[in-house]
Amino acid sequence: MDLFIKLGGAGLVSGLLMWWIKVLYGKWQDNKKERLNEVAENELDRKKEAEALQDSVELLKTAMVGLQHHDLYKTCQTYLDRGYVSTADLNDLDYLFKPYKALGGNGTGELLYNRVHDLEIRKEDTDE
Repeated sequence: MDLFIKLGGAGLVSGLLMWWIKVLYGKWQDNKKERLNEVAENELDRKKEAEALQDSVELLKTAMVGLQHHDLYKTCQTYLDRGYVSTADLNDLDYLFKPYKALGGNGTGELLYNRVHDLEIRKEDTDE
């Protein structure tokens, strides 16, 4: 009978130990799932933030092209109305045109730029 009690006691301890391992494993699995969900949510948030930032960059790029176009148009029109340019004028115009073109500007800005380059080049101190 002592042996039976001892075997029953050992079975009880073994059963409790297995139950406790199962509980701990379940908690570990739940914790793992929660961490994976947090990582997925954080990744989604970062993706949304990146998309919003990209949209902002595109808007700023469009605004810059518009501002560059306006400045380029006004500058070219001044030179075309005057009928000539200086080398300094052409240098300044190139500084306006290159970023405008690199950002995707074209059309009338490029047309006016090319027309200014076709003008007569005079010395900077000439006022004729």
